[in-house]
Amino acid sequence: RALLKHIEQIDEAAIVDLNIPTAQPMLIEFNDKLVFQSRRYLGDAGEIARAIASVAAQGKTDH
Repeated sequence: RALLKHIEQIDEAAIVDLNIPTAQPMLIEFNDKLVFQSRRYLGDAGEIARAIASVAAQGKTDH
């Protein structure tokens, strides 16, 4: 998250909601001046969605 926070200039409030799944390759694209353009995960969309949900659930309790 720290790298994406810096690369994408994500603010403090928004970075806490960013869930990056483990072991899912991410493609980050830059323009010719090395300014961030886009990012996306490589692989099966369903698997990636499940992995993101799993990361999001890690900090939650069942109270």
